[in-house]
Amino acid sequence: MSSLTLYQELEKLLRPQSQYTSANSVMHKNSIVEEAALRIRSDLLKLILSNEKPKANSFMEVEVLLMFDKERYQKVVILLSQNIYKRKIHHISHIRKHKQDKLI
Repeated sequence: MSSLTLYQELEKLLRPQSQYTSANSVMHKNSIVEEAALRIRSDLLKLILSNEKPKANSFMEVEVLLMFDKERYQKVVILLSQNIYKRKIHHISHIRKHKQDKLI
């Protein structure tokens, strides 16, 4: 069993896919949610199905059918992008503080 969180698992799946990231590997939340999930693109669904954590949190089983739960998936992606943003802000503030310490 993987020790990665759901967000890390999803990020690991999507980051190598150029259609979901920018040149500097920033995740494109809009393309992940709106273009792929809401339009139910098969390439995204195959990626999600290839990993147990994202699969379990993005699909629900109805008897023998596996149904994609768009709302649950959107929540995961939004939380993922918020975590990335928070890490970036923390990193920037750490750099600024380090620069200020050097000036003093």
